[in-house]
Amino acid sequence: MLNEIQFNFEKATSSIFGSVFRPIALVYFYAEKTNIWIPVWGIVDSGADYTILPKGYAGKLGIDIVKDCEEHVTFGIGGEEKSKIFRKGILRIGNWKKKAPIGFLDSNDIPPLFGRQGFLETFEVILKNHKTIFRKT
Repeated sequence: MLNEIQFNFEKATSSIFGSVFRPIALVYFYAEKTNIWIPVWGIVDSGADYTILPKGYAGKLGIDIVKDCEEHVTFGIGGEEKSKIFRKGILRIGNWKKKAPIGFLDSNDIPPLFGRQGFLETFEVILKNHKTIFRKT
């Protein structure tokens, strides 16, 4: 049985440092209406309270952000923003399925961020030697 999943960091250009390495992972999101898993590459963000996706993913997942989500205010490095939270999200990494809330921002200009609530907090997550390692706990 699989007890560990690893992803290499992604090298990105930085105006401050020249280049940086970001911890990323491939997470699948379940689209219940079409019964398919949508693959999403995103940043592993231990500082994010919950997983946040650009608004375009709501349509891909068959989620109506007006009917299926609650509106809340979220705070981050960019300040205050409205987030639509879908509480019935089903995420999969490898063969591990998790129920976790998914937030959608009003912008498509943000990267997917994988956060703690119901997801990262359910693993041992190690960021080491430019690798993101998920271990089942």
